[in-house]
Amino acid sequence: MPPPPDPPLPDDDNCELTRGTGPALMNAALLQAQSAADRDQAQWRFNDPRRAAATFLAEQVGGMQAAMRGIRNIHSARGRVVYRWSARGRRRSIVVVMSRPYWLSFYARDPKQVAWVVLASWEKECDK
Repeated sequence: MPPPPDPPLPDDDNCELTRGTGPALMNAALLQAQSAADRDQAQWRFNDPRRAAATFLAEQVGGMQAAMRGIRNIHSARGRVVYRWSARGRRRSIVVVMSRPYWLSFYARDPKQVAWVVLASWEKECDK
């Protein structure tokens, strides 16, 4: 399994990372996410990383509508997408790293259907 992503560097000196999730319970959480995707067969879990990230963010920011409104793609690579969520006029932002880990294909009902899962997330607060 590849190493977890490094936390993002603050954009300026007035920002600090306040909270993050990462590899501590990663394997169990990723297996649970794959299992849930296999059970409900919602196609967006397999082919829409933005919606999967927004579903994760909805729990943190007060609903799906707020999550979808503030989410932006900041980096994409094969099998990995990084999103940043921020609301207008707020000092807080959240970075979410989505991935489709190859090793999950061994546990998936269909090895060609690996779910987009949250690999890591960080919350950032700025003084602005």
